[in-house]
Amino acid sequence: MTVSSDLGSDDKVAVVATSHKLPTSHPPLQCRGRITAPISIAPAHLADDDIFVTSLTNLINDIYTDAERGFWSIDPFVRTNPDEVRSFITSGTLAVAWLPGTSPRYYCIEYLLGCGRVQLLQPSSPSPSSEADNTRTTCHSNPDPDTETETTKIGQFGCLICRPEYRGSGVGKDLIKFAESWAKERGGKKMQVELVVGDGWEHEEKVKLAAWYERAGYRKVKEVDLKEGIPELGPLLAKKAKYRSTKYSSSRPSVPTPSLACHDPSNPLIPGSPKTALSSTLETGASLSQDFSPIKSICAHLNAFHVYASDPTRIVEANHYCAHLTEDVRQCILYDSPNPGARILGIEYMITPKLYETLPQSERRYWHTHVFEVKSGMLIMPKPTGVVPQGVWEKAERTEMEQVVTLYGKIYHLWQVDRGDKLPLGEPQLMTSFTEESQFPDMEKVLDERDSRFPGADWRAKRESRKDIEVPELHPDADWTWKKDKQRQ
Repeated sequence: MTVSSDLGSDDKVAVVATSHKLPTSHPPLQCRGRITAPISIAPAHLADDDIFVTSLTNLINDIYTDAERGFWSIDPFVRTNPDEVRSFITSGTLAVAWLPGTSPRYYCIEYLLGCGRVQLLQPSSPSPSSEADNTRTTCHSNPDPDTETETTKIGQFGCLICRPEYRGSGVGKDLIKFAESWAKERGGKKMQVELVVGDGWEHEEKVKLAAWYERAGYRKVKEVDLKEGIPELGPLLAKKAKYRSTKYSSSRPSVPTPSLACHDPSNPLIPGSPKTALSSTLETGASLSQDFSPIKSICAHLNAFHVYASDPTRIVEANHYCAHLTEDVRQCILYDSPNPGARILGIEYMITPKLYETLPQSERRYWHTHVFEVKSGMLIMPKPTGVVPQGVWEKAERTEMEQVVTLYGKIYHLWQVDRGDKLPLGEPQLMTSFTEESQFPDMEKVLDERDSRFPGADWRAKRESRKDIEVPELHPDADWTWKKDKQRQ
């Protein structure tokens, strides 16, 4: 459980149990894949909705009680109260994730998937003063030692929750990204979160949470005895605990990784028994002890369509997760979807014209151009929910397209999902891409369906906006799939 770290001097949390408890209901979902949830700062009018405020207070307290059971001498341990939750809303610092399709006119607790407190801290902010005997500090000002002499602002988030039945859907991860973007837009140069962990013993939920933050790019910067870090909480401890401060690292991997709370959902298309608790435990240990450096260099997610070089009537959608090896070489892992449990389809390499020219003619025939993919709007860089403004993301995508349009790609698919294979069978298949619209049957219908799954994607608008992207001179040996019949003639 996260016991703290919305760094603010006014953050006081009562530990006196509330007497009024409202039941909450919500649409059922049992970790059935990635959710692209709308995330925003909670509108101010929700502070006047007593049912929403009280229900959210109870939801936060229930989740923290379950996640922290065994840490505290009182059960339930009340993490927050309605007055504090209301203050988060009125101060414009409560980030909320809603069920997709929820109208702002009908925001209510039933459609809330998760939330978190976001704020900025100046390193010189004073520590909170003592309050009445019936309060305890769980959100506090305690900047990391290596920032105390700096004048830069520190982004901070805490009180992060996701409804249990939505864990593994990406909601928590997207809330973190939203908080990072929110802080950066307001001048934050660093991002911190603080956790309470066992001292000399392991709390199962804390181990999972620490691993989750580790995968999100946060690294431990200090640990102190909890009684020293948050003296007010010392008397409430049932076991010895430490107070851990973690800081965001720019080396966070871009590849979507499933949450430990719900790992990858069972894929009915893949044979075999569901993963056991032992497998999940082993993976948890691996995530804590191994580095996974190669995937941390992945910096772009692209979506497009491939065709078999041996049979151009077979079309496959592919999500590319790409890294730069050098300025002239990129490599991409290809997945059949951007969701947890996605299958690896194959690989693609991209090289610059300078390197392509050095290849022997027999090799150049395996490579394809990207001009039509870019200019048609078929190739997109899906925008993560709530991370950056649409205009900023479109500019970043435009820059990516201006680079990709010059590159030559070589693709091999290992798993022929389009014919229903439940395992990667047979030989690797050389793939290629389209060079003109007549080669892509029902292109408009296919791209419309694809765009409906990626908020903000509009291939027609992209096609229009990319008209001025300069078309490079293309080597005649590329795109051999579409030229071989002509060559034979």
